[in-house]
Amino acid sequence: MLQHFTITVNGKGNFPCRPDQTIVEAGQQAGFGFPVACRNGVCERCMGTLQRGHVQQRNHTIHAGDANSTQVLYCVAQPLSDCEIDVSEVTAPGELPSHEVHCQIQQIEALNHDVSRVWLQLPAGKRVLWHAGQYMMLNLNGEGFPFSIANHCDGRRLELHIRHGDDNSAAQDIMAYLESASTVSATLPAGMRFIDSA
Repeated sequence: MLQHFTITVNGKGNFPCRPDQTIVEAGQQAGFGFPVACRNGVCERCMGTLQRGHVQQRNHTIHAGDANSTQVLYCVAQPLSDCEIDVSEVTAPGELPSHEVHCQIQQIEALNHDVSRVWLQLPAGKRVLWHAGQYMMLNLNGEGFPFSIANHCDGRRLELHIRHGDDNSAAQDIMAYLESASTVSATLPAGMRFIDSA
């Protein structure tokens, strides 16, 4: 039976890794999304910190706590023991990466006296995915305001329903901004409760 070590990543879970595998390779096989761009000629995106354990990287051993343990490239690192690692932008199986984007404000229409439908368009060239039931944050004046995404993930359009009655001055301010601006900053997706369409 082949030996396996357990790799725990960013508190998002763990996966088995053989000594002859790289940590990125084993993580991807287990459904974790590591930030790698080696095929694009971009390096060091998978760099992270070794919090616990020992790895072999390019013919030298790195131990947690060493001066260079914060500079581990997990696309070439192989485990020598169970490890805890910290790599930014890793996603757990089923989790989608979050993006901060600037959306065009395409259309605003009244659904009734205090609810409006807002259509935003995501920027071209950047694929952003979300699950039905997740939400997004509108980023206004250094503050984030959560809104459920009202449409399924299909293309670049986002649909929001914003209630802005007299009892909700914050929503009225948001609507005033959206009606006067051409773009808005947003962060999405957010939330781990969603409809699994798989």
